[in-house]
Amino acid sequence: MNITGTTVNNNIKAYMELKDITGNTINNIDSFQLTNGFAYYSKELFSTKFGISARTIQRREKEINEKKDYWRYCLRFAGYKNYYSIGLLGVRKKNLTGRTRSEYIQFLQYFDWDIIGSIRPNNAKSIQSVRNLMEGLNKALLKRFPEAKIILWYNIEKNPDCSGYHAHYVLKCSFVNTETVKKWIVKYLGKYEYSSTGNTLEASIHVDYFRHDGNWLEYITKQITQMPDGYDLLTN
Repeated sequence: MNITGTTVNNNIKAYMELKDITGNTINNIDSFQLTNGFAYYSKELFSTKFGISARTIQRREKEINEKKDYWRYCLRFAGYKNYYSIGLLGVRKKNLTGRTRSEYIQFLQYFDWDIIGSIRPNNAKSIQSVRNLMEGLNKALLKRFPEAKIILWYNIEKNPDCSGYHAHYVLKCSFVNTETVKKWIVKYLGKYEYSSTGNTLEASIHVDYFRHDGNWLEYITKQITQMPDGYDLLTN
């Protein structure tokens, strides 16, 4: 099978053709995977696999029709089927509920994350307390950078010593100077880093640029199935 196609830019959508070994165009493929690991499904299979109606898929497709990274959500094959990736689910985050860990990792891979971070606040004895912290961080980011498009995903985990909970997160921000955003986050989260006492553990904060060649998505989702209430996708 050969796949040929056009370059995607701001004005041109990618149209591709699937051909068998004889050169004849074929239209009976239900799914395929690119070398970068992105999987795509026909409308029929996507609807069945993820429990979304064909009409809903069409509505979601209209919403992402003008995105520069349209290919992350849908690939169009000239004159034949459209194929959809799991990224289309993220257009409405409620569609991500109940996904397997591997499916969720694949969804997270569709974003070009700018910053990774971890925070272990003092005395975070419940999942909800860390959720409140991350939701507060998101609101503060939106207030500080009102013109930026911000996507924040976090996952809460139990501390190894069972003393409470901490969170890992990834952030995408359209603000041009990512270093400015990073420094602001460190300053904001710094208020949660204070001296330890005899009865508490010192909070720790880690903020860094996303390492695209690392396995961060594997690492920060390692407890996602054990703690289904511990993760969320926040965006404006």
